[in-house]
Amino acid sequence: MRRPAAKVFLILGAAATLGLLAFVLRQLPARDAVMERIAPDYGAVLPAGAEVAGNAVELPALPQSTYVTAYRLDGKTLLAMISWNRNEHRFALASSVDLAEAGAPAVMGTVQLSADTLGKDAPFAVLATGTVGASAEVTFIAVREGNGLRMARVTGRDGAIGAAFFLSGASATRGEEFALGDVDGDGDKDAVQEMTVVDAEGVPHAEASAYLWQDGMFRYDAELSRTLTLRENVFPEAAEESATVDTDDGS
Repeated sequence: MRRPAAKVFLILGAAATLGLLAFVLRQLPARDAVMERIAPDYGAVLPAGAEVAGNAVELPALPQSTYVTAYRLDGKTLLAMISWNRNEHRFALASSVDLAEAGAPAVMGTVQLSADTLGKDAPFAVLATGTVGASAEVTFIAVREGNGLRMARVTGRDGAIGAAFFLSGASATRGEEFALGDVDGDGDKDAVQEMTVVDAEGVPHAEASAYLWQDGMFRYDAELSRTLTLRENVFPEAAEESATVDTDDGS
């Protein structure tokens, strides 16, 4: 009689174990859903020796929670795209972008990040602004591409293609401003760089450069640049009042 009873207990024990295992497995997706919504510990996800160098922004409308932050490693300032890895049930580094790509100036101090869409069919963009001198700042534009992050590209006046970054700042005789917004009315956000130089008589002269978002990159537009330059110099008050572009901090 003992042997059948022992078999019964073994069967009951195995059934209880399987039931507990099934319960635990059912809880994993729910646990993952909770953990995925908690912002990651960036220091634990970044490469060894890296130091967080700015705030973080979340990229919306993605299948998994994804954040972008800035960090420094080996003297470089980089952007990190960090996504929830559902196979490993944790946040992981998806990609990194070096802000010094294509000869951009080195960033000092804290990097301020903001995120914005460039248009209806355009990729989501991350703007990274940092100090590059006593009175100058640089704004880099990176875009999400697939499961990674890359620097947006821009064509200059000479047709050369490089990383998209724009300077801002002022001195006694020179000033530069950068803004992002729709200047040609097509629904996509464009980049405008304005430089003002004060001549020997104290008269300011403005020169605007317009870079339209076309074919997945910012392209210099000579005609629109001339139009904006003329407007700034002939009707500066009207140009300021009718400006449709946003400030470089995304506000």
